[in-house]
Amino acid sequence: MRRDDEASVGIGSMITFISIILVSMVICTTIVITYEKMYQNQSNTANKETEEYGKIVIESIFTYVHEPCWQSVSTDPECNFPGGHHQLLMFFHLGPGSSKISDTNIFYHVRCENEVGGLHEVLKPERGASFDHDNAFGSRQSVNEGTNGDNLELGRVVLQTDHSIGVDTLEIHTSYLLKIEMYDNQNTVTTDDDEGCRITPDKDTTLLIVIGGGVPTEYKLHFRNYDVGELVI
Repeated sequence: MRRDDEASVGIGSMITFISIILVSMVICTTIVITYEKMYQNQSNTANKETEEYGKIVIESIFTYVHEPCWQSVSTDPECNFPGGHHQLLMFFHLGPGSSKISDTNIFYHVRCENEVGGLHEVLKPERGASFDHDNAFGSRQSVNEGTNGDNLELGRVVLQTDHSIGVDTLEIHTSYLLKIEMYDNQNTVTTDDDEGCRITPDKDTTLLIVIGGGVPTEYKLHFRNYDVGELVI
């Protein structure tokens, strides 16, 4: 009987020991899982704090510069060297709920039908740029007026209330202005290396605006005539 009692005590101790180990393993697993969740939550919170999101609300778009001829202020769309400038002015603001957005994280893109075989055929019937610089050559008008180095002429976002102030970070409750450079003549007299779209009354142009890697918002640009100051949207 004594041996049986000792054996029972030994088995009981072993069961208790195994139970303690199992409970410890469960506790350790719970701690690890909790730590991982806390780390993921902190990472997600940090990402949300740095993520830029929102919507560009277009107030209006006007024709700004129509220089269809190479190195000229002529407005003849059928000139012999059709490699000029086609520029728009876009008045806009950020939609409600938008975060602060860097001008380097907003982009526009225009595309249109190529006039294959015609006088106005180009290398690519599309062009895009970010809101911090359009990377294009200044129009003849801006060169003649000495404004080709201004923020607006460089394709930077400026305040509607003061066109001399360039804006790096956009915020809600502020109205902005941007020059859209639809056409890039590559600063050459020929059009076989040109990119972009022309202001043409009988042809619509598609304007895409995207923030970061989000879904583009699409607009149709309809030109009624060639007049500067003409409302497009």
